[in-house]
Amino acid sequence: LDLSAALLGKPDGKGRDHVLQQNNNGNQFGLRIRDESGDWKLVEAPNGQMYNVNVEETLRSTKVPKTQLFDLASDPGETQDVAAQHTEIANRLKEKLDQIKSN
Repeated sequence: LDLSAALLGKPDGKGRDHVLQQNNNGNQFGLRIRDESGDWKLVEAPNGQMYNVNVEETLRSTKVPKTQLFDLASDPGETQDVAAQHTEIANRLKEKLDQIKSN
């Protein structure tokens, strides 16, 4: 099965409608979806902390909201949480993430 067209973003590429990310601890998830509503990434940190062993010590346990939403079209660096401004999209992605995790 050749997924290279989908991975390269070619118009004829077929693949999933989402990309799921999970950290090594298994407790933080990211769900990216690009559809007619935009290019979005939902980040879930159930314990309210982000942890990444690849960043400096001062950033290892950064406090964050348990759910964040990023508009990747305008903020590819994921610096501005827009969940409060786009609650419908955040809720839709949260439901999809919960569905994926339960399967």
